[in-house]
Amino acid sequence: MSQQKIPNQGVVKQDWVATGRIDFTTHLSGDPADADQPSEFKLLVEERRIVESIAGNENLEIQWRLATLKEARAVVSQYHKYLLENSLIKTVTETN
Repeated sequence: MSQQKIPNQGVVKQDWVATGRIDFTTHLSGDPADADQPSEFKLLVEERRIVESIAGNENLEIQWRLATLKEARAVVSQYHKYLLENSLIKTVTETN
């Protein structure tokens, strides 16, 4: 009779917490000319948690997940704030 393997279990000491690091993902063809073409990007958020193993060791686990709407809005609002503070946004009335 084969024994089913059960993954090692531990005790979660600190549940998933966002680290503040973000990244983007997309599908790339590998063609350098595609770098200037519009594409669909997904915002990723890094999270970490601490799990205590059955031996008492603390293990840091890291994962990337898709951002929530609230997180995406925060990133976009910070980006727009940066553009405004550095006079990088042109209005419709500005011709040059």
